[in-house]
Amino acid sequence: MLTTSHLDEMDEGYRQLQYNRYADDFLIAVSGPKEDALKIKEQVRSFLQNSLRLIMSEEKTHITHSSEMVRYLCGEGCR
Repeated sequence: MLTTSHLDEMDEGYRQLQYNRYADDFLIAVSGPKEDALKIKEQVRSFLQNSLRLIMSEEKTHITHSSEMVRYLCGEGCR
C-alpha cells in the first residue's frame, strides 16, 4: 500500500479534506475549488450554530489559497 498513490491525477473530481484541531481552534484544508471551501465553511457554520449553539467568528474565519501562509494557534493580533 505504501507504493499506491493517494490521489488520481487523472480524476478531475478528486477532492481531499484535512482537519486539524487543537482545543477550540481548528483548521480545515480543502484540495479543490474555492466554491467547495465556501460550501464547507457554510456547512460548518450551520452545524456549529444549529447543533452546538456556537457562533463562528467571521472575523477569525478565513479562506486562503495554499500559497498564502496560515497562522494557526497564534496569539492575538497575528495573521
